[in-house]
Amino acid sequence: MPTLQRQSTDILSDLRIPSEFTAYEKIAEVETLRRLEEWKARAQEALQELREMLVRLEGTDTSQEIKEGNSDDRNRSGQSKRVRDDAAVIQAVAPFAEEELGVSSTPWTTPSSRAHAQAILAPYDTLPAPLALELLTLVKPIFAKNLHPRLHPETARALARPAGGDAATQDYFEAQEWKKCPGIGGLLAWILTRMEAEAYERAWPLVIPPMMAFIDDYEPHHKLAGVRIVARMLERVPPELLRRTGLDALLNNSLSSAFRSLHSDHTPDLLRATVPTLLLLTDKSTSPATETRAERLSAIIGDGLIGTVWTYAYRDPETLAAATEMVAVVVQRIGIGAARWLKAIIPQLTHALAASANVGIDAGLPTVPMSRLLQVASAQTLAIVVEVCAPRMGRWRYTILDGVGRCWISLEDRLREGEKEGPEEDVLRIALKGVVKNLQAACEETTKDLVELCVFDDHLFAGLLPSTEA
Repeated sequence: MPTLQRQSTDILSDLRIPSEFTAYEKIAEVETLRRLEEWKARAQEALQELREMLVRLEGTDTSQEIKEGNSDDRNRSGQSKRVRDDAAVIQAVAPFAEEELGVSSTPWTTPSSRAHAQAILAPYDTLPAPLALELLTLVKPIFAKNLHPRLHPETARALARPAGGDAATQDYFEAQEWKKCPGIGGLLAWILTRMEAEAYERAWPLVIPPMMAFIDDYEPHHKLAGVRIVARMLERVPPELLRRTGLDALLNNSLSSAFRSLHSDHTPDLLRATVPTLLLLTDKSTSPATETRAERLSAIIGDGLIGTVWTYAYRDPETLAAATEMVAVVVQRIGIGAARWLKAIIPQLTHALAASANVGIDAGLPTVPMSRLLQVASAQTLAIVVEVCAPRMGRWRYTILDGVGRCWISLEDRLREGEKEGPEEDVLRIALKGVVKNLQAACEETTKDLVELCVFDDHLFAGLLPSTEA
């Protein structure tokens, strides 16, 4: 990026995001909303002006310090100024380019402002170490008053005990100045996505505290942002650095706390982000076929998804559906070893199918609200479980056929009543057929069971058999 001219300072000032955007959805005052809309329009114009200015300067070195001579001191001075200029632009522009980590649409942006921001930042597919360090140094003061009690303040190594005792945790949540800075999460994620792996060693004390502030926050939308920031870091950070600093265990605990963040609109997305990130962390920080890896995988599915989410969020079908999808992901990762949880998994999935179909079933489980999303997730996950744990399906085939059959009957009954089926019903039917197909492959006796069903009512069950598909 070319060295900036003086007028760019005013442009960057126009891009400072008002703190009101941190709670934009709660604003009711018409005057405040009008003022913020006017600011968005000015910010869009500022980004366009900055983009045009940088295009004009492209290929032109306006740094007189470099032009006046070739001494090492002058070259270093010019390079240092360029790094500072680049960092200032990125700090101001990156929050407009990021989609705030997928948590929600960024209310301070417009499609045009995002396009301008992405064009300005396009040259930075990879951040050189000096520029990454300069950017993280700019981020650091925002979190300086919010020292994490489980991190060493200078090295960011994990501490065995919270600094300051248990009371320090409460103080940590009360001093959260960073929440007054909308877009800071997007900036941090943008940096970590592009920072060279070799730079992490030097940048460690600058990277970890802000990242942990997000992931350990008590508000689900900040925790979700934190999970996604961690995922971006894990894609680049050297595994040895995680283990040597003790951050692997600390991150594992912090990520696992997401399973207890229930009953929020963000919970389904939080679960879908957390489980893959935990699996990535496990891959990066443990060796295959070790006790540590087995324990962590076991904790994800047993303690987290089954023991916490399925147990305490049973009246929230969207959360149940997300957890059910993630059970499939972990079962595929574990393999046949997942058979140890079949006593919990199969009754849950078949109960969701049958109970959602409003057909009576006595499984000793709570009533599940009607949800096509949950039905589809349950059927798709059940098909995966049957395939992965095929050697153990003999004792479960009646339970599985019962749940699948009840769900199929409910679909057929609705058709007979004149209700039209939509895309969700089409996906559900395909998933139910997938369960039956995998069960046939796992248990030869299943074919005989299916024949008996067709003898009972050929018209009703013929469509369920994969072999009868046209």
